[in-house]
Amino acid sequence: MRCIFLLGVSVVLAGLLSPPAPAAAPDCQLCAPKAANTASQAPRKPLHIEIDSTLDFSLAAYREPAGGTIEVDSQTGSRRVTGGLVGLGGPAVRGVVRMTGEPFARIKVDFPATMQLRSPGGATATISDIRTTLSANPVIGANGELVFSFGGRMTVNGGAAGDFQGRFAISADYQ
Repeated sequence: MRCIFLLGVSVVLAGLLSPPAPAAAPDCQLCAPKAANTASQAPRKPLHIEIDSTLDFSLAAYREPAGGTIEVDSQTGSRRVTGGLVGLGGPAVRGVVRMTGEPFARIKVDFPATMQLRSPGGATATISDIRTTLSANPVIGANGELVFSFGGRMTVNGGAAGDFQGRFAISADYQ
């Protein structure tokens, strides 16, 4: 079984005084069992991905014309602003994912290497270095749940401003 979930990410860079409202996470509508189970393979519970909180880099502004980065730590949710940017306050939020499926099953979870964010004015920013709190071989717990968090690094070039938003796919499959 493979489940793919599109996750929204947002950040406001310069100009706005309050962070954007968190987007409601829709149910994963792409989850479906594999075409057929063999007689030796018992059917498994479909994997389901829910987003408990979306990744939010909060507010920042330029202090220099050069670009910069904002990092959100996957374990603590703390934010680090570098380069020509300065944080304007407001909480940064690490993303939190809740997966449900077959208890004690090993799974593989994939995030993209990078993703592009766009502002309504057409400016772009890049998220990279996405890190999670998943172990090397994640296993769904006895209660049928696996909860983990993730963070990453957003890079903006000098002059790019706006309410940056984007989506990326989190995919998961049984091992």
